[in-house]
Amino acid sequence: MMKEDNGIFFSIETALGLIPIIIILMTVSNTNIDYTDSYIEKQYFQKAQDTAELMDQNTENNGQTLLEEVATSLSENPDKMNGAESAKNIVDLF
Repeated sequence: MMKEDNGIFFSIETALGLIPIIIILMTVSNTNIDYTDSYIEKQYFQKAQDTAELMDQNTENNGQTLLEEVATSLSENPDKMNGAESAKNIVDLF
């Protein structure tokens, strides 16, 4: 009787065939399925961008836009806290 060597080749072929399946399973298990944080961040970003555009288009009696007034308030005030407070007062009305 002849000894068969097919068993070792079958084992190697099976192990090599399992490598792509293991890689796919690891890839699927590492994906982030919870999209709530990124959706909320995107929504807040879009709202902030829309608000900034509206503030840039809104002009007051002196001809300056709201963003220009805020920038002036921040740059002309030497005290950072007072500048931030006055900028907050300007934006709160908006």
